[in-house]
Amino acid sequence: MTEHQSAFPFDIASPKRDLALRPSLRTRWSKEQVRAAATVLLLLFWPWLGLFGREPWKPDEAYSFGLVWSIVQGKGLIVPLLAGEPFLEKPPLFYWVAAAFAELSRGWLPVHEGARLAVPFFLYPTLGFLAAAARELFGARRCLLGPALFVGSLGVFDKVHMLVTDVALVAGLAIALYGIAIARRRGVAGGVGVGIGAGVAFMSKGLLGPGLVAATLAVLLCSRAWRERLAGRFIAVAAAVGAPLLIAWPLALYEQSPALFHVWFWDNNIGRFVGFVRLGATHGPWFYPLTLLWFTFPAWPAALEAADAAWRQQTSALPLSLPGAALSVMVIVLMSAHESRTLYALPTALPMALLALPGLERTSGRWVARLRRSSIVVFAIAAALVWLAWLSAVSGFPQATASILAAGEPGFVARFSPAAAAVAALVTLLFTWIARSGRSGPAEALWTWTAGIAMCWGLVLSLWLPYLDYGMAYRSMAGSLQRALPRDHACVASRGLGEPQRAMLDYYLGLDTLRVETSAAARECPWMLLQYAGAAFEPPAYAYGSWEQTWAGARPGDDREKFALLHKLPSG
Repeated sequence: MTEHQSAFPFDIASPKRDLALRPSLRTRWSKEQVRAAATVLLLLFWPWLGLFGREPWKPDEAYSFGLVWSIVQGKGLIVPLLAGEPFLEKPPLFYWVAAAFAELSRGWLPVHEGARLAVPFFLYPTLGFLAAAARELFGARRCLLGPALFVGSLGVFDKVHMLVTDVALVAGLAIALYGIAIARRRGVAGGVGVGIGAGVAFMSKGLLGPGLVAATLAVLLCSRAWRERLAGRFIAVAAAVGAPLLIAWPLALYEQSPALFHVWFWDNNIGRFVGFVRLGATHGPWFYPLTLLWFTFPAWPAALEAADAAWRQQTSALPLSLPGAALSVMVIVLMSAHESRTLYALPTALPMALLALPGLERTSGRWVARLRRSSIVVFAIAAALVWLAWLSAVSGFPQATASILAAGEPGFVARFSPAAAAVAALVTLLFTWIARSGRSGPAEALWTWTAGIAMCWGLVLSLWLPYLDYGMAYRSMAGSLQRALPRDHACVASRGLGEPQRAMLDYYLGLDTLRVETSAAARECPWMLLQYAGAAFEPPAYAYGSWEQTWAGARPGDDREKFALLHKLPSG
């Protein structure tokens, strides 16, 4: 038994492994190999679900693509630009990568879809390094279960399949966790991993990423067992590798504009965390603990089993301490932050998946059986409903169901797509194959759940993608506005225009408005674009002089976000 296996008290080795040459067991192993192939296929296919065939969606993906679009146009390489204005919430690594993919795929993909190739570019390292960390900590038999727990977490899918920087943040943290894990055996390699991971996390999200890594290391160093493994050479290598990634871009930003550096460092890192700059939503202190109950399900019940077993047995649980320390640090940091969003909980799915691995084999047989049965029943019913609703929308029968769907997105016309039907059939068959496995162990229950989650998202984002895109994209609204704008795009001011909307108008129309909120020159513009909410539009007091409304519009079926174009009347 290897060192990392013996250090873990729950590694359950079968006493009948020496009987593996029996014919019946050879047959079983052959079936498991086929099952493993289906598992790998699912993990390889999962990052690509929902990336193509749609426009950038509001809110996060739309403004993120606006920053990518500026780089594609040759602007904003050091200072990220959104519709011509500096936008310094995050460092630009993710935007650089997305812009590079957009350029490489020009001619065979739309720019926004080419940019989304950055999503699997970062998701594959996330899954790969999570599997490697699971193998290092808990043995080779569990290496694929780590990514399975991550992929199967309820809150993960819709967060990591969008063009958002959090995808790169999670990749950096996965690399750093693996680096810490292997530091017990290979200090230099571990230091390289931690340095690269912390650097990638920093260049994706700012100080949060390396802060989480440093705090995790500080907690581990409180243990004598970890102090012996995290030697000074490991720390030195991590600092040497990570320093260029942590210093280069901030230094370039400071040299270009000390004022913008101040905005990025103090306002968007320190200020938003402690609360003297308020830009996002806030919730109560227990928002994240309550969110994790559904966000990381079904990993957290197994994680509790692992922690309980370690406490009861009072034996060495060195591998558990790494994900336990990382998860504790993440939850404390998130609860301490002034701003809170469900998206910010995404990094916790990594250590939660690792923490749950040994607990899977200790969960009660009743819980495992219930998880597997409920996965089969719930996801089979969900799949049937998605298929039937889609067939009703395409065929128009029954009329009542088709009318309900049409009321959700007025004007949408469903059409049969052979490609969408083929993808939907593939994910349905993959789930069916995995669900029909004759065994009912913890791993099989987990894979049934994970396959069900992937199938449901695959069905929604293949069969129903045009329907969702119709109501969440800005292309139709921008096309309607374009017909009302002056052809020479004379000066257009704006009021109340959000970041996603500004980004999409820049992409679709090449329109960069002068915002009344930030530009004194906006008062001189003969046109003004307003964004407002409510049933009726009333010209506001800030529309200087006499104006007439020349256009009004919104996204299809959107009653909360409306737009109006005003034209200034000649005085006198």
